[in-house]
Amino acid sequence: MTDTALPAKGLESRASAAKAALHLNNFDIARLLAAAQVAIHHATTHLGMRLPFHEVTAPFLDSFPGVPVFFVISGFLITQSYVRSKSLWDYGRNRALRLFPALWLCFLVSIVLIAVSGYFASNPPPAGNFALWAAAQLSFVQFYNPDFMREWGVGVVNGSLWTIPIEMQFYVLAPIFVLLFMRVRWLFYVAFVAFAAINAALPFADESSLPEVVIKLVEVTFLPWFYMFILGAVISLHWDRLRSLFEGRFAWWLAAYVLVALVDMTWDIGAHGNTIAFPWVVMIAGLVLSGAFTAPSLADRLLRRNDISYGLYIYHMPVFNFVLVMWPDRGAAANWLAIAAVAVFALMSWRFVEKPALALKHSTLMRRQAA
Repeated sequence: MTDTALPAKGLESRASAAKAALHLNNFDIARLLAAAQVAIHHATTHLGMRLPFHEVTAPFLDSFPGVPVFFVISGFLITQSYVRSKSLWDYGRNRALRLFPALWLCFLVSIVLIAVSGYFASNPPPAGNFALWAAAQLSFVQFYNPDFMREWGVGVVNGSLWTIPIEMQFYVLAPIFVLLFMRVRWLFYVAFVAFAAINAALPFADESSLPEVVIKLVEVTFLPWFYMFILGAVISLHWDRLRSLFEGRFAWWLAAYVLVALVDMTWDIGAHGNTIAFPWVVMIAGLVLSGAFTAPSLADRLLRRNDISYGLYIYHMPVFNFVLVMWPDRGAAANWLAIAAVAVFALMSWRFVEKPALALKHSTLMRRQAA
């Protein structure tokens, strides 16, 4: 029996549009800028790094939050990946090849950095707790940080990884919501509104009577963030109708969003941070997708199909923590060297781990097509 992932009817045109959209675009640049925004934000927060004209540039960059950008891009591209997959097995395998090899190596590198800093020598971790931490990091609970690591760096080894389990939940939910889109479309849009409402309520959760642990657990589930993914998915599924809103229109979207960012810096209209308000997420989606499909060969020319965004995202906090422990009295130059070190780790991750893993995914698909 064939493990068919998709309903056969109604997806042909969308699959064709998805294939064309994946073929040539600037998503590598968008992901790189999103990862850089997260890394720079953490550098200013944890390392005390100062940007040129810091009082203006720091809040301005916060108006282009990397995490919502990642979630919208995931909705667009993961939906296409599912639509184009021959089976659920192919879809799941491709997602695992993209996510886990680099993630596992990053955990190993993090352990080496912690050991080199001397932390394990002065704070020997209990074997059982260490095993639990390793199991969490190598599976799907990357937001878990054990008590025995609370004294290293900022107290969390790699806080950026809270989004990884959420991405995994997106992977699981994407096939369900594509099917819902095809069969019960009104319910699909009701769910979209409901998830947007959960996100809108998130900033007020601290003022509620909910226990803090419940709020923290909700924040690392798909619930407050899934509408960003669905927004990307909706555009992807309607790409044949909506593409004219984005193709070649980056300058217009950018000008509009810069205006929003400048207004937000003065009056705080919620257009900043991970919990960015719904109207501005829509504009973020427009900005990202118009950038991806304006001069769409730009990424290939500039990056030559080298995508270090994932490495930049997962490596920056272990490196920053190492720098904080080893050089607490460092100067500004050391902070910029830390950024450069993160870029080196990201490049090595891409060259020796991620690219070979993606090549394996590509060769598997090619063999299936040849057969």
